[in-house]
Amino acid sequence: MNGQLVAEILSIGDEILIGQITNTNAAYLGTELTRLGIQVDYISTCRDTEKAIVDALTLANNRASLIIVTGGLGPTRDDVTKNAICQFFNTSLEFNESVYDHLKHLFATYIKVPMNQNNRDQALLPKTCEVLFNEHGTAPGMWFAKDGVDTVFLPGVPFEMKSLFENKVLPKLQLLEGRRVILNKTLLTYGIGESALAERIEDIENNLPQGFSLAYLPNFGRVRLRISANVSAAEEKTAQQEIDRIAEVLKERFSDAYSGEEADGGLEARIGKVASDKKLTIVAAESFTSGRIAGAITSIPGSSAYFLGSYVTYATDMKVNVLGVSESLIQKYSVVSAEVASAMAKAALEKSGANLAVATTGNAGPSKGDSTAPIGEVFIALATKAGVMANSFSMGTHRERVVQRSVNKALELIYTELLKL
Repeated sequence: MNGQLVAEILSIGDEILIGQITNTNAAYLGTELTRLGIQVDYISTCRDTEKAIVDALTLANNRASLIIVTGGLGPTRDDVTKNAICQFFNTSLEFNESVYDHLKHLFATYIKVPMNQNNRDQALLPKTCEVLFNEHGTAPGMWFAKDGVDTVFLPGVPFEMKSLFENKVLPKLQLLEGRRVILNKTLLTYGIGESALAERIEDIENNLPQGFSLAYLPNFGRVRLRISANVSAAEEKTAQQEIDRIAEVLKERFSDAYSGEEADGGLEARIGKVASDKKLTIVAAESFTSGRIAGAITSIPGSSAYFLGSYVTYATDMKVNVLGVSESLIQKYSVVSAEVASAMAKAALEKSGANLAVATTGNAGPSKGDSTAPIGEVFIALATKAGVMANSFSMGTHRERVVQRSVNKALELIYTELLKL
């Protein structure tokens, strides 16, 4: 191939278009192709019909030099991808004995049910393709090279697709011409908005070297700041050094809001490091966040060394019966209040014996539930042996926004408090 290698990721499946599943395959392939130095210009999705698939392949063939296609290769009659492939590449299906032997091995060794005609038909493949044997499933991958465009077809099952990509496709992609080195480093910030962050580092961004860029990726009170460089292979080493230098300058500029590098796990990982280094333990008592603080903390391997668990007391009765929060306290101040959040945190601390407890109570909407508090009002309390402190926040009106922003804010408060202990 001549010039810059440009890729398109094409996903086949009605289930993606109607929102029944999330297209994780495209996200994975976009990450891997970019890491490999292949520029992804397009990500598209089409229906499970021959016409839609042929139309999508025609469009992709006119604007990309590498096409990675996932989906539509299953053993059912509604999978028409191979027929569309034959139409597009002007070829026909033939029975592949090697693939059939592989299928028989899979059924005899792992699946242990009789093969039917649909299973057997998976050995019917286009004559002109290079077969990519699937060690983890019955649908093989296929590679076509035509008129300067490489087109790769992979099954839609994520773990099968990933295995085929890593073991069969990646080695071939590394030999293609037109790849450039695309380097990235992503810094994580918390407690600062995208516009405020951009204003703070405006001079740094305006003076980036040629081929370098910054991208802002905001999400519920956090901003991921990605430093990127698109350079030739000969420039890779110096470009990486320059990215590292820029990262250090940026970290110093927003040190009060910096929560780590994405590759290292971010704020959750920093909580783990501080807690481990200081031999401190954490417990949670969660109401409307319903265990998501615990989920965030335990996403880090080894978190059992410092995270004891979470009391998920979603209903008011659970706060009373499990944590022992006083009914009279709830009646006096409302279940969404600083007083109840403090009582929850104190009870969790005493019951667990942890060094630090975090508690949440709030109104995430869409209805007000057992409280008269406005939608979006939340209270997050921290308790240690030195005392209890509750903080009030207004997190907006969208339920998911309220919950996720509250989880992120709780993690910020935990991290800050751990540094003090």
